[in-house]
Amino acid sequence: MAQVRKETTGTNVPLNGEIVEYNGYQCVGDGSTKVQNLGTLTPKVPIEVGQNSDKLALTDLSAGQRVLVTDEANRVEEYLGDIADNESITRVQLSGAGTIGFDGFYEKASPANGKDTFYGITTGQEITWTGTHWQVYDFGLFDWAYRSSDDTAYPWQATTWEANTGYGAVPDVEKVSASANDNWAIIGPNTFELTVTNNEASSITVNGVSVGASATVNVGWVRNKFTHSNPNFYESYYRVLHLDIPSSARVYPSDENGIYWPNFGGSGSHIFIPIVIPDRGAAYIGTFGGF
Repeated sequence: MAQVRKETTGTNVPLNGEIVEYNGYQCVGDGSTKVQNLGTLTPKVPIEVGQNSDKLALTDLSAGQRVLVTDEANRVEEYLGDIADNESITRVQLSGAGTIGFDGFYEKASPANGKDTFYGITTGQEITWTGTHWQVYDFGLFDWAYRSSDDTAYPWQATTWEANTGYGAVPDVEKVSASANDNWAIIGPNTFELTVTNNEASSITVNGVSVGASATVNVGWVRNKFTHSNPNFYESYYRVLHLDIPSSARVYPSDENGIYWPNFGGSGSHIFIPIVIPDRGAAYIGTFGGF
């Protein structure tokens, strides 16, 4: 079987005869054409379904089977097998913390000191192993808020938590049961359904959809694709939206009301949003006037 090399940059040029996989599709290089322009780009035998629920209803799949979810911005996913009970992919939930801004769900990110790190989907905080403690880190004050010296494989197994000065009651740290979606891996850009609220004085256009002044509009399913000079670091903490919005606008996610995050330029900006955009889910942003 010929070896297939995974490619993440569409502007790279494969060698003549080299088989490359890009965004869930395969192509054969000719030594001169960029991956994204190769006319021989062909699907890796995907099954086409309309929505995520249709994908989950498929049966008798073999690991490695790919699915194209056509109604959700053509997201490509690959079936990993029945691994949803694998503890290593379990998410974490914090509840009952004595300080606002820590309760919520935390998603696995890059490891630190030999153990998994978990990043807050809506909180923007982090659970990490320092080498001596599990700690819930406060990115606002750059200090630990809660920690445990229990040397366990996962934070939900720790039992002796303490709070730093001023943080109040320690939270309950629990694992979250995996879902059927955990049997699937997203190949290429993630997609999500986006709703936009425009609080500017005039209409704006977001990804080709007009959003009037003071209006809230569902702009449909969109893709987000990570691009950064140091993706190994940032990809663990942020998802990046490629949105066409006015260069003067600034945006905030509804789950972090009051935290403003500027865009970086005009049309087609790469907007860093300080939450993790949910896989196969819905996101909401509001836009405000310029600085």
